[in-house]
Amino acid sequence: MFDPDQLNQFKTKLKDSASILILLPPEPDVDSLSAALSLHLTLKNSGKTSTVGCSTPAKVASSHLFGINQLKTSIGNRNLVISFDYQENSAENVSYDIDENTRKFNLRIKPKAGSAPLDTSSISYSYTGAEADLVITLNINSLEELGRLYSEEKEFLDQSAIANISLATSPSTFASMSLNSDKFSCLSELVAFLLKSVGTSPTADAATNLYGQILSVVNNFQSPKITPDTLETAAFLLRSGAQTPKSKEQLSNPTPPPFFSTSPTTSQDKSNQPQGDSATPPLTQATSPQPVTTGVPSDWTGPKIYRGSSLK
Repeated sequence: MFDPDQLNQFKTKLKDSASILILLPPEPDVDSLSAALSLHLTLKNSGKTSTVGCSTPAKVASSHLFGINQLKTSIGNRNLVISFDYQENSAENVSYDIDENTRKFNLRIKPKAGSAPLDTSSISYSYTGAEADLVITLNINSLEELGRLYSEEKEFLDQSAIANISLATSPSTFASMSLNSDKFSCLSELVAFLLKSVGTSPTADAATNLYGQILSVVNNFQSPKITPDTLETAAFLLRSGAQTPKSKEQLSNPTPPPFFSTSPTTSQDKSNQPQGDSATPPLTQATSPQPVTTGVPSDWTGPKIYRGSSLK
């Protein structure tokens, strides 16, 4: 699937890197987020320092992904930047001192004569100066596609060791390592295959992210996009602890508990009855026969007298 030399180079660099930065372009889709967050969770679990960044916040559609709360919109972590509204030529000078008693750093901004002092309500704080041994970008064709993240950290990114993971047919020109292939159904499947190739098992949460996205793209394995590698990758994720996500219908319409329209005891009693060749007719109450009232000769009801003349 990947160029063997590129894969070996990535495997070595990944092993030797203590800190890793994973970057996404603005407005990423759920597949890209699933791939990036799963990489982040897995690398972090392996003991590495990992940061996943995107210049735009995640949307509600991706709120189900594990690790979504760890997505950062700024990747700088070294240089403190203090920003405020400023009018040209309004500052006399900028100085600093350190209070010996409190050991606090004091930054002093003196306004020019006639200028208003700095409005503290407009002050904001941020960090710049990203630092990492390895940068992993996902599905981009140039660093400029990272948007604000690149403009804020251009010097750092231009000098970094970068591995680009994408579904493109040709390797990236800006990255020192390019792990690209269009033979996968989605980026999540590619990342799962990559983890398997470098001998790293994803965490259960990461595996669930990747497996759920693969299921969605291949329509529960009913899509013509499925390949034998897709099935092997899915099995790898299940062995790593992936859980099958519930469908939207199951979440919105949970199955009601079973109920009986008739007594369970009655049904059980019926099932225990012996089965004959034909249905047993219902029993009816026996009734006494009624006397028959028909006309009879009168001598039948009288005493019987035998006469000798009747004996021959």
